[in-house]
Amino acid sequence: MVRMFVSALAMSVCFASPAAAALSTKDVQRCNAMTATLTPKKAEIQTLTAQRDAQAEQVEVLGDAWEESETMRNFQSDSGVSADLLKADYDAAKAKLMRMDRALQVAAKQFNTDISDYNRSCAKK
Repeated sequence: MVRMFVSALAMSVCFASPAAAALSTKDVQRCNAMTATLTPKKAEIQTLTAQRDAQAEQVEVLGDAWEESETMRNFQSDSGVSADLLKADYDAAKAKLMRMDRALQVAAKQFNTDISDYNRSCAKK
């Protein structure tokens, strides 16, 4: 009797483990929904990266223009106003670049968290 009980217990453990390890239908639906959200988020990050890179180039151009006009301020009296205007444009472009970079970092951090969650709960081990 004890031998039969032990063998029945062993059989139930052997057959229950694969069933417990498999994803339920609800889990599969959740994983599919998570997968569907990852592609648009990746595309958003790529778009934000391209926009940030374009803004960085614009900041460089404005910074160079401001430095040139700042140099000319020493030689021409009327260059001061244009240097001040270029400085304002340069500062505004830098501030926009910082906002864009922050938004990109937030999106990338969220994407990495989502990937980690997906790998933890949905990926086969």
